[in-house]
Amino acid sequence: MSTLIERFFILAKEFAEGKHTNLAKLADIPKSTFQGYINGRPPHIEHLLRIRERFDINLDWLLTGEGEMTQEQAQNARMHLGVITKEQSEANKRASLLYKDMLNDPEVGDLLTKTWEIIKSDTGYAASLAANIRSFHQAMMTENRLNGMETQLQDVGEMKNIVKDLVQECKEIKERLKKSDGNIRQEDKEEQRGEILKKRAM
Repeated sequence: MSTLIERFFILAKEFAEGKHTNLAKLADIPKSTFQGYINGRPPHIEHLLRIRERFDINLDWLLTGEGEMTQEQAQNARMHLGVITKEQSEANKRASLLYKDMLNDPEVGDLLTKTWEIIKSDTGYAASLAANIRSFHQAMMTENRLNGMETQLQDVGEMKNIVKDLVQECKEIKERLKKSDGNIRQEDKEEQRGEILKKRAM
């Protein structure tokens, strides 16, 4: 299996006339920074994601050397084997959004890079950070659900008020109809009485 440095040289040969300085320029990575990666310094994840985006590179291959080099080749292989799932497709979409966020906000990019370095380290910090991330994520999701439920309850409360107003309006209409019906009956009785009196007078 090739090393990350060897994979950088493979990319340089494939996309940058065999020169890693050209590869750095095409990927919009400072040459001195990229030279550091060639010398063995761990790369920033935002730079790896930029390489992935610029050259359509399969991130699994870039990080580990496993699988196909380009995303298209990887996609074709997975489709052929029938191993692409809906979850994987969604994960790819999330990774693309993450990459865009990292490019738009350097502070977020820096935090994510450091997080990735810690998670990938063979230290006790990796397990602690992973546990904290899961806990914070669960707490955030729970809070979002509670906020959603609160909004729904407010909507239900508003609906109750609307229904209450409608019921009151119906009662008022019924009362008006009763009065109106009573007035009509009274008028009918008076009209009938008037006709009876007329007949008697004749």
